[in-house]
Amino acid sequence: MIKYIILIFVILNIILNSPCNSKENFEAFRGWNVVKMNMTVEEVKKALKEASISFEEKMFHKTGNIYLTLDKKGWKGTIYFDEKNRVNQILFQSPYIKSEKEVKKIRDSFIAQYGSPHETKEIPLSDDGRRDIYYIWKNKFIMLELTVTYYNNEKEWILWECYNPVK
Repeated sequence: MIKYIILIFVILNIILNSPCNSKENFEAFRGWNVVKMNMTVEEVKKALKEASISFEEKMFHKTGNIYLTLDKKGWKGTIYFDEKNRVNQILFQSPYIKSEKEVKKIRDSFIAQYGSPHETKEIPLSDDGRRDIYYIWKNKFIMLELTVTYYNNEKEWILWECYNPVK
């Protein structure tokens, strides 16, 4: 009897921790929160207002292109638009993080939400003072990249969460 109970718990654990649900959800993924790739500036502003997400509208002086900035639980966010005023990138930058445990918790939350990354790569940099690891999820619509950057001299991390349309 105890063997069967243990077997049931093992099977439940495998099912509940299986990334298939996350992977299936990611296949339908189109953007961040209420902002989807290819939305117009006006559509994004309306969606953010309806979701009660505060933002600021800004403009690049050189090109006149509009972009929106916002805050996501301490992460600085920017929504960029292409020349047709449609979303072409959503970028969030974390504050400096001193705890490796906190960095792993954030990375693990992405894996729990989206499944295992389709690609993980460490890019060697000419600067020995930093190390970058990229975790990349892709579907036919969007690429989500979580970049984990460690600064050796400061002993701290910055993370970037970046959404781009698949080209």
